[in-house]
Amino acid sequence: MSMLKTRRMRPVFMRPAFLAAVALCMIALAAVAFWYTELRPIIRHQDMLMDVYVDASAGMNIDTDAIHFGKVPPGATSGRRMLVSGGDQRTQVTFETSGQLSGWVSVSENNFILEPHQNKSVDINLAVPATAHAPDYLRGTLRMTYRAR
Repeated sequence: MSMLKTRRMRPVFMRPAFLAAVALCMIALAAVAFWYTELRPIIRHQDMLMDVYVDASAGMNIDTDAIHFGKVPPGATSGRRMLVSGGDQRTQVTFETSGQLSGWVSVSENNFILEPHQNKSVDINLAVPATAHAPDYLRGTLRMTYRAR
């Protein structure tokens, strides 16, 4: 009596070719998502200088050539309001800080969308640590990036 041996077939979703195809699809989707969220064309960068004079007394500087926080005592805060204007197309706006003030500065709203010709008011806040040495003059940069959306 002869017995035929039958080979068990794996289900389709367990075959190496199918798993490789699924992995390639996932990589392609991740690449498209990354491009859509991060690599959209940059319309422009705008760098704005920031400065603060850390001193025992408080004072203001209302010049508009930079983001001047004025004289701020250690442990105190200062803020400036900025109007961000959109252009002719839908735009994503993000902020980054650098320089000596980067750890002290926060933005009220970051990574937002402006519709064409829309304006948005954003608060730029500075918190001087209580351990800061006075007197001291510190600088930084606030970079605003506009991306097409």
